[in-house]
Amino acid sequence: MRALNIDPNAKVAVVTGASGGIGRALSIELLGKNHDMQVVAIGRNQAKLDEVVNAFPNRVTAIACDLTSTKEREALLTSLKALSQIDFLIHCAAMIHPLKQLSDISEDEWQVAQTLNIDVPLFMTTALLPKMKNGRVMFLTSDSELQPVVGAGPYCINKSALHMMWQCLKAEYQGTQNNIKNRYSSKSIHFGLVAPGNVDTSMQQAIRETDKAILPLAPLLEQAYRQGQLLKPEYVAQFLRWLLCEVDSEQYSQKIWNIYAELSHQNWLKA
Repeated sequence: MRALNIDPNAKVAVVTGASGGIGRALSIELLGKNHDMQVVAIGRNQAKLDEVVNAFPNRVTAIACDLTSTKEREALLTSLKALSQIDFLIHCAAMIHPLKQLSDISEDEWQVAQTLNIDVPLFMTTALLPKMKNGRVMFLTSDSELQPVVGAGPYCINKSALHMMWQCLKAEYQGTQNNIKNRYSSKSIHFGLVAPGNVDTSMQQAIRETDKAILPLAPLLEQAYRQGQLLKPEYVAQFLRWLLCEVDSEQYSQKIWNIYAELSHQNWLKA
């Protein structure tokens, strides 16, 4: 993997899942609104990443990477550790599959989902924290109040684990529990957890296309799609950029941010 060419004076955002959906929209939003920002855009689709590069010459480093591959992930981390500093680390990469009942999934399917949804955000974060002297990490979840969904068990379990990961990272690195400190403990590093709502992405499409006998929720999301009730990734990206760049650091880590919450909704639309 090639060396990264980043302006040492720029703010640096590392965004996973940047070749589509929320990750792509957020990369573009950050670049468009923050002219001192450079983005390391990580995704599977090189052509889609190159579109962002071409739209913002000299401000985007695109890295095509399959984050479920240990070899590719290790090469990626080696490149990222060469950066002098990382200001924002945003985990948008995730997978909804396997959309099956728990009794029908294989161990291999389970491991792939857990790798992308849990292992990648955890170990990328801990590996890169030394580069984040004054940084913000962002995780995305499905809802602030999690509920089991028949047919999407692995995803539900992964998101439940992500909630606890967020709390543990805050306790360890922000000293929020019994004044625990470790070698990276610093109130200048803050962890955010965001529920971006029902968004019109390929993940939502996969849900809608699943047999309702497997995923009883599918018809409801199909109806929401047909009625234009799904949020656009670009709309959600405005909310995420506001959280990353405008919200006070203590507030940022204080709660799970839900795009549908009225107070935050009003504030970010004014930003």
